[in-house]
Amino acid sequence: MRRSLALTLALSATLLTLACGDGSPSGLATGGSGNVVIAVTSVVTPTFSWTGGNARRLTVTSSSGAGIYWDVETLNATTGFRSPAVHGVVTSGARENSPDVQLIQGTDFRLNVTIVDGSEGTRVFRP
Repeated sequence: MRRSLALTLALSATLLTLACGDGSPSGLATGGSGNVVIAVTSVVTPTFSWTGGNARRLTVTSSSGAGIYWDVETLNATTGFRSPAVHGVVTSGARENSPDVQLIQGTDFRLNVTIVDGSEGTRVFRP
């Protein structure tokens, strides 16, 4: 348990250190709410990483919330699926609720990750 907590804290510190502190959504985007820390790579097929546990659901929308660009949900709400996930690649133990739509470079998108315990993290990012 202590090792898991130490690993989570170390990963969180690393992700926060990598954030380029001006708060803009370009580049590596980190952040989230509660215990969920989210990192997104800055390419049109990004990798999404999070801390806080396995995910129950992962949704990519436009930054305004209109339009779904990808929606993935676990097959088992008790166990969820592990971080990381790549946009458009359905991870083991999950299913697509909405097929992926190609992300557009220079456009802001919103990632929402819901953890199996119900906590959520949201991050605006720009590929």
